Amino acid sequence: MKLSVCYNHILLASEQTGLSLSEVLKKVKNLGIQSVACSYEELKPYTREMKVLLKAVELEISCIYKYFDFGYEETGEAGYELIDLAEHMGAKFVLVIPGLLKEEVGIKREQAIKHMVEALRLMCDYAKDKGITVTLEDYDNVCAPYTTAKEILWFMEQVPDLKHTFDTGNYRYRGEDEIEAFELLKDYIVYVHVKDRSTAMKGEEVAKIAADGTALFSTPVGSGVIKIKEILDKLEFMGYDGTLNIEHFDASNQLGYIEQSIRWLLKNISTNSEKNI
Repeated sequence: MKLSVCYNHILLASEQTGLSLSEVLKKVKNLGIQSVACSYEELKPYTREMKVLLKAVELEISCIYKYFDFGYEETGEAGYELIDLAEHMGAKFVLVIPGLLKEEVGIKREQAIKHMVEALRLMCDYAKDKGITVTLEDYDNVCAPYTTAKEILWFMEQVPDLKHTFDTGNYRYRGEDEIEAFELLKDYIVYVHVKDRSTAMKGEEVAKIAADGTALFSTPVGSGVIKIKEILDKLEFMGYDGTLNIEHFDASNQLGYIEQSIRWLLKNISTNSEKNI
């Protein structure tokens, strides 16, 4: 399995430490990171500079993600630029956040979800010829109709070429067990966000309030309440050799969190591998 980290975390680590982006990237590269995941907005204005920056430290882009409003304002064609950018930058995966619902119930809700499905189908068709995979994650927002495992499964069934970015920490937002969600969706998983959650604040992080009112805080991978080790075991058992993208937005010490997450993951991936020798 290959390790990646959100480029947003690199930017924040640079701001927090005073190190240059190049210095932070070199540090995480030396620790074992092989790629970064970028938002469309972070990348699009700086494609030339990013190519130079990443090439200098021998890092790639594993995934590019973007927020849309497919339920109400945009159509699938709006996503073509994301796929074109991924092709240009050599990323094999895009993560689409299709939009949030503005209506709680009724025909408007049904129509909005239908529009999301239509847009995702168009994007998948467009991406297929370019060798790029369109993915949907379990997004931690009560207004997103793709937060639970059953909701994700429904989208997978409606859009046959759509795949799942499994976010280890987001199912907890709706009170679901991440292992049960994994078992339901394992046939669709092609990319993994390795996100842990803590119920205790460790720095100055702002809590993500779950649907049941539980405060969830960012924390280094392996130090929280999410069953990361069990998920790694299951991924290895099923032969997953893709990317594990480290994610802990808004961390008060991003570089420290990244370093701790990398070391924990490398130790546990190595342990898993030794068991199978």
